[in-house]
Amino acid sequence: SDILLSGHHFLKTNLPDIPVAVYDASAHYLDGKVFVTGGLLGNKSSCKVMQVYHIDDQKWTTISDLPQYQCGADIIQGHLTLIGGIRRDAVTGKVTGKLSTYVNDHWEEIY
Repeated sequence: SDILLSGHHFLKTNLPDIPVAVYDASAHYLDGKVFVTGGLLGNKSSCKVMQVYHIDDQKWTTISDLPQYQCGADIIQGHLTLIGGIRRDAVTGKVTGKLSTYVNDHWEEIY
């Protein structure tokens, strides 16, 4: 059967294992890649890396630490964007209203 992700159909196949196993993560399709952000690790701590599945190459890469975690994610104006969550540099674990977007292979804070 097919998998539907962000309005795109993919044939269900056996994918290579994701580098860092997570659950409750966000996944979004953009430009021939599936971006997996955040989620929880087996010990229930937050995953703070972004993992990308390259559909044409059929391989995973781990890209750039997330600037915030336990956040929402979506595609906004053609860019993967993180919304809210907890700032990576926060000592207190305070929730933030921060928006970060992934542009040209790095994160930019836009709010």
